[in-house]
Amino acid sequence: MGNNSIRPVRLQWAGQPLPLARLCAFGFFLLISYASLTPFEFVFDLPVSPIDWVFAPLPKYITLFDVLANILGYMPFGFLVVFALFPKFQKWRALGITLILGMLLSGSLESMQTWLPSRISSNLDWWANVIGTLVGGLFALPFKPNWFSGGALDQYRFAWFGQRFSFFILFLLLPWAQIYPQNAWLAIGDLGIDDLRVSQFWSLPISNASQELLMTGLATLSIGSFFMFGMNQKGPKLRLLAGLLLATMLLKCLSVWLQAGLDHVFDWITISAVLGMLVGSALLFWLASADKKIQWWVAFAGLFAMVVLVNIMPISPYHDQEISLLPKGRLTHFNGLLKWVTWIWPTLALYNLLRVNFSKPKSSINQ
Repeated sequence: MGNNSIRPVRLQWAGQPLPLARLCAFGFFLLISYASLTPFEFVFDLPVSPIDWVFAPLPKYITLFDVLANILGYMPFGFLVVFALFPKFQKWRALGITLILGMLLSGSLESMQTWLPSRISSNLDWWANVIGTLVGGLFALPFKPNWFSGGALDQYRFAWFGQRFSFFILFLLLPWAQIYPQNAWLAIGDLGIDDLRVSQFWSLPISNASQELLMTGLATLSIGSFFMFGMNQKGPKLRLLAGLLLATMLLKCLSVWLQAGLDHVFDWITISAVLGMLVGSALLFWLASADKKIQWWVAFAGLFAMVVLVNIMPISPYHDQEISLLPKGRLTHFNGLLKWVTWIWPTLALYNLLRVNFSKPKSSINQ
């Protein structure tokens, strides 16, 4: 439909604001706030002042992981805010204001943690956050202000998905949707409502292994067909999906290592899950050359069936084991957010399929 003739271009005038940078900076502000204030169980009658942490001595035990996590956590914030301040503030002025904003944000969140019994306010954390903001801002200075418009990532996005930006966002979000433990690998959307289960126990002919094979295979096929439908006709479909699967598995291993240690890095992958991925991948090879309408129907029916199955099938014992390890891990304060990503990803995918199907002429489905 002529998508290949359109290319993203860089902004041509210096005074143009960068709305994408501002949106990303605001989103990261929300992410930092969530991670710092979860579980939101405030107790305001504690006999402490919200600024006591400023004058408190350094912690007796300082772990390298906590310091690095606080630095790395604020680096993207500093990087994005420098671009978000353009064009009113640029270069070193933008860096100075970014540093002040990082200091105020971190200080405000540390003070609010005073009323969270499960959190500890620390001036060491504040200093690490400020350093992270500064480093992130310094990384941003060499880039031109219009880096966010027509850059390499934007060009790849357009080459792969054309004008279907929402498919690209879900593409980037999928690996994060797989971090929170699932009843079967890749099969997301489980609301965890016991009353929806057809049974709480296993019985023949359905077993844990056969259920995992079925749901992993269905998830591989439906998620793969969803992205195939959203991609440009000449896009590198199979290579892109293989890279996405590899990135998802690597991120899962990293998250399990942070949550439970090296001994449990591969606990989430089973023979049934591997067989399910192989079956689903084999079907995707055939689907890659199929008509867009077929890809749409396979994606929609498969995603819908996946959500139904993960909510009604019995809980896997491996799932229970992973859940039990979460409170002991280093990502404790992010688990609630990751659970939400797991819940909403299939819903957003189904919504996008319906939106494309009903908001455009039927001929556009064959793009």
